[in-house]
Amino acid sequence: LKLGRHFRLDTNSKLIVGRDESENNRLKNFVGLDDMYFDPHPVKGPVAIGKGNFKDSRLLELSARIIARYCDKNGTDSVIIKYGSCPDITQNETSVFPLELEKIELYRI
Repeated sequence: LKLGRHFRLDTNSKLIVGRDESENNRLKNFVGLDDMYFDPHPVKGPVAIGKGNFKDSRLLELSARIIARYCDKNGTDSVIIKYGSCPDITQNETSVFPLELEKIELYRI
């Protein structure tokens, strides 16, 4: 729990979001075969690892919106988040608006 910001998305799914470049680099080493990897593009922002069942499009969007909140380009602008599981970790992408801070607090561990 010392690495990244942790969010409980539902009873079976968790999101770990890097807080700075050092944590982003460390998180990349922890991506497992069953994990979902998230990376914002082209803006600067945190990478994240989703652990649990991320086949639900609602969880993918929620995760992307949480990550978008911590990107350099946040506020009212949309952010592109690339995501995927190993080995094609940036195979998909979605454009989302950042989740409001008061809603993020509902998921923070």
